[in-house]
Amino acid sequence: MYRCLEDSAGPVFVGSTLVQGDRTAGIGGTRAVCDGHLHEWVNTAVVKDPAYRPGAATVRAALMQLTTGEAGLPEPGYLATEDASVVLR
Repeated sequence: MYRCLEDSAGPVFVGSTLVQGDRTAGIGGTRAVCDGHLHEWVNTAVVKDPAYRPGAATVRAALMQLTTGEAGLPEPGYLATEDASVVLR
C-alpha cells in the first residue's frame, strides 16, 4: 500500500527491486496515483538471472519523484522506501 499526496513538483513512480545476497535487480514499476488516498500496488516478476536461488530474499519498494534540476534535467528523489522479506521459489 502507498499514499501519495500530490505530484505538482513532478511525476511520482512506485517501483521495486529484488535483493538476494549481493545481487539486485529492478523488477518493475509504474506511475503512482497521487490523490491522497491509499492505493494497493502489487508487482510480480520472473527474474531469469541464474544468480538468484530459491530461498530468502528482500524486495525493496520505493516511491520516487522526478523533479527538474538546476540544469533543466530530471532528477530523481526518493519520497519513501520499505523493505519486505520474501521467499523465492
